[in-house]
Amino acid sequence: MAILTLIRTAPAIDPEPLELVMALAAFERPPVVVFAGPGLGWLNPQASALVVGGKAPAKLLRSLPMYDCERIYYLDNDVAPHVRKQLSPLASPIDAVQLQQLIAQAEHCLSF
Repeated sequence: MAILTLIRTAPAIDPEPLELVMALAAFERPPVVVFAGPGLGWLNPQASALVVGGKAPAKLLRSLPMYDCERIYYLDNDVAPHVRKQLSPLASPIDAVQLQQLIAQAEHCLSF
């Protein structure tokens, strides 16, 4: 069973949501990640660190496949058609019904 991490907050100085996802994967707890609302900012492939010496959300996102984090989604209802092209290709769109299914199937659900 997977652990679902729903990220609905914009990137912040501390990239705790993505670090938690990587930690889960490192301990062989298969994560499922869904970005929604302001959390879609994490999917910006150009997102840089918010402080000097900080961690860039874009780099963390690109490293997820190295941790076998491949189930990465975004809530399509929250994305304007012209914005879809600007999101990281690592994430796939899902709708509200599919999100409900992921929640029902998850062993645990974490929300940021």
